[in-house]
Amino acid sequence: MGLVKSIQLLIILLSFVQASKVQIISQNLDLSDITVGDRIRYTLIVEHDKNTRLLKPKPIVIASEYFEVYGPEVKRLRGRATKSGRILTSIEYELTVYEPGIYNIPPITIISLDTSGREFSVISKPMEFKVRSIKPNSAQTIKDIKGTESVPRNTVRYILISGALIVGFSVAAYLYLKRQKPSVKIEPETVILQRLPHELALEELREIELMGLVDKGEIREYYTRTSEVIRRYIEKRYGIAALELTTAKVLDALEAYQRSNQPRGDLIGKISDFLHTCDAVKFAKYQPSADEAYNLLQQAREIVELRH
Repeated sequence: MGLVKSIQLLIILLSFVQASKVQIISQNLDLSDITVGDRIRYTLIVEHDKNTRLLKPKPIVIASEYFEVYGPEVKRLRGRATKSGRILTSIEYELTVYEPGIYNIPPITIISLDTSGREFSVISKPMEFKVRSIKPNSAQTIKDIKGTESVPRNTVRYILISGALIVGFSVAAYLYLKRQKPSVKIEPETVILQRLPHELALEELREIELMGLVDKGEIREYYTRTSEVIRRYIEKRYGIAALELTTAKVLDALEAYQRSNQPRGDLIGKISDFLHTCDAVKFAKYQPSADEAYNLLQQAREIVELRH
């Protein structure tokens, strides 16, 4: 019997030591009158030794689809230590219930560890609370819709007269503004057709022919104008600045063009004969015969028509 009593006494002492390490000093709900949809705060105040560390409790589990639980949130209550130097910690849960009835918060196990890793625990008491439905306030009851009221005849007449005046003023303002607008004359758009180089050259050669310079004895002017037509054609057709270059430079540029683009083989020969003849008349005072002069336009046309 002495051994049994010793064991019982040891268990009591161990329980006292464990309880002294961590204990729940309060547990409460912040609302006493709870209705559907209210957010309820459930708080546990735990006292534990300063040499122990409080573990975060597990969430509350309630088997109901109308029950929402958030937390726990563990906060040390600074400035609220006990006289013996023990620490106070709050453990808070937020609850919301969407169905009237009586509910029960299950026991929650609070665990703390000391510096050596030993575990101490305490269990909260279950807490029952009631949730009631929301009753409509008598002052907020829905009233019947009033019946329609007749509009006085004078009011209808005033509305019709006002509408007619508004329409009349609108029409008058529109007609006035329309008369004030300056008439805008739309000029026909000028369309410039881009002429091709050979078309321009043949047209210019035709104009020189109609001038009758050979018959007038203006041979040098005749050769100069015809030479400029062909040089201008070379510029537009082959991209060579023939009006600014000497005949030798023009022929060199045409040979370079021929190597990369392969124009007709007799083109450079015809241009060379034509330009050298024109240079002889313009600069060497060569006097061509009438047949040679008349034939110059034909040579120029052959150069223009040798397109590839």
